[in-house]
Amino acid sequence: MLQVFAFELKEAPYILPKVYYIQNKFEKLKYMTVFFLSQIVLSPILVKPFNPIIGETFQAKVGNLNVYLEQTVHKPPTANFYCYDDHGLYKIYGYLAVTAHGGVNCFTSKKLGNVVIEFKDGNKYRIYYPLIVVGGTTMGKKTFNVKYNALMVDLKNEICSYIKFNPDQTGIIKGLFNKNKQKEYYPDKFIGKIVDLSNVKIDQEGPNHVLNKNAKVYCDISGEWCKEIFFGRECYWKRNLENYCNMYEMEFKLPSDSSFREDMILWGKNDEENAQIKKEEYEELQRKDTRLRNQFNNRK
Repeated sequence: MLQVFAFELKEAPYILPKVYYIQNKFEKLKYMTVFFLSQIVLSPILVKPFNPIIGETFQAKVGNLNVYLEQTVHKPPTANFYCYDDHGLYKIYGYLAVTAHGGVNCFTSKKLGNVVIEFKDGNKYRIYYPLIVVGGTTMGKKTFNVKYNALMVDLKNEICSYIKFNPDQTGIIKGLFNKNKQKEYYPDKFIGKIVDLSNVKIDQEGPNHVLNKNAKVYCDISGEWCKEIFFGRECYWKRNLENYCNMYEMEFKLPSDSSFREDMILWGKNDEENAQIKKEEYEELQRKDTRLRNQFNNRK
């Protein structure tokens, strides 16, 4: 999972340096919103990530961005991170907790925490992520969708991009035993507005932020999160694989780096059977450590 977090930053070295040199606060916020939405495109993965272990770390270079992560909480899985570019223009830091709730044939996932992007000139931004829904987990066609709301907040100027995903509420997975035929895909549209932060009631526990209907709108936002992003009528981003920076290992890594895990090494060699065995051994060790910590805390 730590590697997945790093993977989602593959457009950061391409987008964020532009933000630093832009002077207009609204233009800055537009490109920060582009950066946030570019992470969603990179979120879908074909395999279930290995569960991280407390104290496990991951270091990587994503283009010229130095990425450091550490798993700090078991449940919900929580990672602390610190990233900075080689030129010192910006840094990304904070923590991210992922919760998941499963159904018969789907699960939903929340990303909660405090994700901050701080620039050399003192501008700071914070991301509030939407809800992720994955369908077809046990049968049928796999689907990936984004629901509810998200925010990209300019903390210095107190303005924000308010994004509403799937505004028409179509294509939602029906229950497995629902008589209505399940849709084969989710629509990926979104709409949004740039408004003053005072006009948004932020939900700290989930992606249900409420926008004041009478809020002054500085710019409308629209698009498809896996394809293109418009501010007003101008397209600011189109998905382009050439903009993805390579992610590669650092020369020196801590012994706790997840790339040293035996299950990861075996999986990389396509030995899935033994990788699964090692994965279960790690998870049993994690459960044992959790019991020991609980016993210690109960003695206090």
